[in-house]
Amino acid sequence: MILNAYMDHRRLELTSWQATERVITTLVEPKPNWPYSNTTAEFTFAHRRQKAAATVPHFDSYLHAALNARTGYGALKWCLTQDSAIVMDAAIAGHVWLSDNPAPPDLDPDVIADPGFPLRHHPRSTLPINRVRAAVEEYCRTGTGHRPTCIDWTPGDLAGRRLDTPIERDFSNYCDDPWCEIPEPKHPTHN
Repeated sequence: MILNAYMDHRRLELTSWQATERVITTLVEPKPNWPYSNTTAEFTFAHRRQKAAATVPHFDSYLHAALNARTGYGALKWCLTQDSAIVMDAAIAGHVWLSDNPAPPDLDPDVIADPGFPLRHHPRSTLPINRVRAAVEEYCRTGTGHRPTCIDWTPGDLAGRRLDTPIERDFSNYCDDPWCEIPEPKHPTHN
């Protein structure tokens, strides 16, 4: 299987553990000057090479990692595609899975789930960065495309919403200015 990473608007075919480890280290390094200190990367396994000009890449397995270096937490999303060649129990293959933390942090660690909206991961889906790193390393090192086993998982969706939690949080009245100088996460807007 071929491992690819998508990070910083680039696709990288990872052909050695050294190259893979460099990408993972870049992902988890603190980025204090980035808005929100959030960074994301996608790791995929595919049975065939990507064409250089492919606008929509083909893959069999997908792991999305999002981290907030400022808060020290991150979260993961994992799924298989419908036409995946990876053999797996249908109960697992039929869902998007989110990282699950049975002992979540007391404060929301502000980990981006879907930057297009933007949506944040529920605190119960966030893990300390070292645990996120361990899961990404397991995914990449095993080479199977299977969901990492070193963390717990819960069903969710690609937007990062947990299926076991009703959508009840409204962030529309919170500041989303990436250059705001108030260090407190989720403070009111400046109207």
